[in-house]
Amino acid sequence: MNFTALIDSMRQDGDSLICDVPENWKQGRTVYGGTTAGLCLATARKLTGETRALRSAMISFVGPSTGQLRLTAEPIRAGRTTSTVRAKLTSNGAPATEVIFAFADQREDSQISIPAAGWPEGTRPPTSSEAQTIPAGMGPKFTQNFEYCYGFGALPYSGSDTADMGLWIRHIAPEARVGELSLMCIADAMPPALVTRMKGPAPLSSMSWQANFLTDAPTTDDGWWLLRARAHNLAGGFSSQEMTIWNTAGDCVVSGFQLVTVFA
Repeated sequence: MNFTALIDSMRQDGDSLICDVPENWKQGRTVYGGTTAGLCLATARKLTGETRALRSAMISFVGPSTGQLRLTAEPIRAGRTTSTVRAKLTSNGAPATEVIFAFADQREDSQISIPAAGWPEGTRPPTSSEAQTIPAGMGPKFTQNFEYCYGFGALPYSGSDTADMGLWIRHIAPEARVGELSLMCIADAMPPALVTRMKGPAPLSSMSWQANFLTDAPTTDDGWWLLRARAHNLAGGFSSQEMTIWNTAGDCVVSGFQLVTVFA
């Protein structure tokens, strides 16, 4: 089941939405974080009727997501230019993910600007022949929904001195490549930067994630997005990393941070 089909499968139950996530969207014992974030965003839109552009998502992964998922959303405040919505996802009755979304359209009358940084020099979008899938069993199950292409930086499990890497990623299903839900889902699809320092796999998990959307309606060609993860700190089993996403035109569309824990 691709991501668009998964969103379409959500069904209403009173003031909640119910979703049964198949195994192909799992990361270990839990649902992949980009999927839960996308489900929460879809719930916030559907249950509150909010139509303004997504500006920010503050995501807390508080527990594993397994079995049947129940999602709720409630407005926190709706102002003249901005609204804030809280979405909650529970798994088997236990809290799993909570997200605070901020919605606000860009203001065309603003007179100040600072351009976002472009991608590293020498970077270019992939060609169709360069798209690769991760063989089954070589990565988390959810990666089977995406195509990848090397962008820049160190490689996972290379024991590198740097913790900075970039990957081009897109949904395999063409119908899942368009829209904010698609981008929200794909925004967490690369490994954390700390894996470049490692020489082999170890248990790890995202704890919190903030994603700021820099344009009202992000678009790209052929579904490709360039994701960058760059660790600022790694100590005591925790890593703080910067996360950036560009489209194929080189426009920075998402900027954020993530806290990752690793058991190694």
